[in-house]
Formats: sequence, C-alpha cells, structure tokens
Amino acid sequence: MLRHRYLTVIAYLRGLLFCLHAKLWCRFFSAESVPRCYGWPLLRSTDGTLKLGKNVVLGNVKIILANGGYISIGDNSGINDGSVLGALERIEIGNRTAIAEYVMIRDHDHNYKEVLIGESPSGYVVDPVLIGNGCWLGFGVVVTKGVFIEDGSIVGASAVVTKSLKQGEVVVGNPAKCIKRREENSET
Repeated sequence: MLRHRYLTVIAYLRGLLFCLHAKLWCRFFSAESVPRCYGWPLLRSTDGTLKLGKNVVLGNVKIILANGGYISIGDNSGINDGSVLGALERIEIGNRTAIAEYVMIRDHDHNYKEVLIGESPSGYVVDPVLIGNGCWLGFGVVVTKGVFIEDGSIVGASAVVTKSLKQGEVVVGNPAKCIKRREENSET
C-alpha cells in the first residue's frame, strides 16, 4: 500500500514537471488536471499547441509538435511507454482511449513525389488524425496521416491503419482489415 502511494506521488510530481516543461516550450498549453506520468514523457515543440484533459496518464512517450501542430488528449485517456505522437497539423485523441506501448501516430508523411527529397520548403504531406472516444490501440500500432478512428474501435497489435475506421470496428493486420464489429449496446 505504501509503495503504491509512493509511486502515485512520484507520478504526480513528474506530471507537474511535464506541465512546466510544456508551458515553457509550447505556444499554448492547457491541462484540466495534472497528468500522471509513470515515466518521463518527452516533449519537442516548435510553436505547437498541447491540450490535456482530466486524468490523463502518460508513460515514457514522445510528443512532437512542429510548425504550429496541435495535439489534444481527452479525459481519462492513457498513452503507454515508447509511443510517439508527431503533429505538423492536428492529432486529436478522444476520451477514455487506451493507447498501448510503442504506438506511432503521425499526421504527416514525407513528400515522396519530389525528385530530390527535401527540395520543397515543407517536404511533407499533411492530413489530420482523429481518434474517437473509447478506442483501444494495441501494442505497436501505426496510424498514418488522414485517418479517422471512430468511437469504440479496437486496433489489434502491430496493425497499420491507413484508412478510416467506422464506429465499433475491430481491425488487425498490415494493412488493417476489419474482422468484426463490436455490439451496439456495449459501452464505449
């Protein structure tokens, strides 16, 4: 019991340090409550916006905001160790969403149509990523630009999501394919 309280206090203190770091480096930062950080989240921001809801839990995650990018993490959501969120435009994660270890979510790709990589000023193709409420992303999932994962969807371990998912879909594989739908009456 004492060990649990000690870890909770440490997570709260790490959350305070993360909030201080975010205030210093983000263009705009808001948090409805101090996140619990069971690890040392790493924030890299150049003129970005980070918004955290209530009771957010963060592991050893990397959050990258560049060129005015925006990331929003909803209430009671958690992101585990090794995950990376990279936004040049916008990534929104809904309420009660669970993101497992080593998940990669990016709203951009390199512009491969250029003859020489890095030729254009931006060098990227950007499209926002939206993840709904009550979703679950398993270990090692990759979510690419332009994807909308609707409420209650589950993405199996190591899946690569390149297309939007409908509400309650359960997907697996590379590329991710729907194997079933969750019941309408289940809580998401």
